[in-house]
Amino acid sequence: MASASTAASRDTELVPVTAHRGVPYIASRIEAAIASNVVMELLAEHSDGIDGAIIAAFGDPGLGAARELMDYPVVGLAETGMLTACMVGKRFSIVSFARALAPWYRETVEWHQLVDRLASIRMPDTDFSNINDVQTEMQTTLVALAQSAVTEDQADVIVFGGAPLSGLVKEVINDIP
Repeated sequence: MASASTAASRDTELVPVTAHRGVPYIASRIEAAIASNVVMELLAEHSDGIDGAIIAAFGDPGLGAARELMDYPVVGLAETGMLTACMVGKRFSIVSFARALAPWYRETVEWHQLVDRLASIRMPDTDFSNINDVQTEMQTTLVALAQSAVTEDQADVIVFGGAPLSGLVKEVINDIP
């Protein structure tokens, strides 16, 4: 919410909604499928009087279905991150915190038809202890992965994938070439 607040105009009212069921974070395709259903339920429950929605899960669960059903713009974190990356560089890499997410993220890149712009998807070999502390706990590892994406994969832009990494770029921008 803090990241969204800094990007929104002063007269924009942000209404955060959290899933009432599901998992604390999405770590597999099956969890993404469950999240898609929850996203659709939440959008249906809260659609009166809103002008747009952001699906704040990096793999954009339910985005396609939401666009078919809702009469307002719906965007996802992965989509906006990748399209922004394409505006500022030729090739981007996704860096995230859980190896299990890589296949889903790859499918998300394919769904958005951005495979030709993808340099790599880099994930750590180690697990994290607590999703709420993943930025702090894995910061050194994530920076090293981002550095490798730039130097070895020729990425022009790094996209940190996952809502738990929101705001991390501000802390590490000077550590990545």
